[in-house]
Amino acid sequence: MSTLRLTVERQVPLEQVYDVLTTAVEGGSGYWLFGEDVQPRSAQAIRNSDHDVTRIEFEVVVGSNDDGRRVVTPQKIVDAAQKVLDGRVQVRPDLVDQIGTLGTGRFDIDADAADVLVQVAAFGEIVYG
Repeated sequence: MSTLRLTVERQVPLEQVYDVLTTAVEGGSGYWLFGEDVQPRSAQAIRNSDHDVTRIEFEVVVGSNDDGRRVVTPQKIVDAAQKVLDGRVQVRPDLVDQIGTLGTGRFDIDADAADVLVQVAAFGEIVYG
């Protein structure tokens, strides 16, 4: 079967990206973000006055070819979503569906999808789980 490619550009509300970051810190990414591969006490969730996570910073201890420092910003989350939606990073279909709700009125991302976006934003791929 032949297929055609459709690319859709949409505006992503910052609040949705903050929700992704907050969900990752408070649930989805905790198993590795506060684990042995991350420099102890280096993981920081920077929050705004509404207590939303606006940025995540941490240092990777192992498996890094650089200084290990990672900063996950809202733009990196949006870029990570684009990689998943373009198929450049392979994830489960249900996670692709959830990530596809970013920037829509039906936005619904759970802890697993938030974890995927943070990992892709930080490493360019899924490293953990």
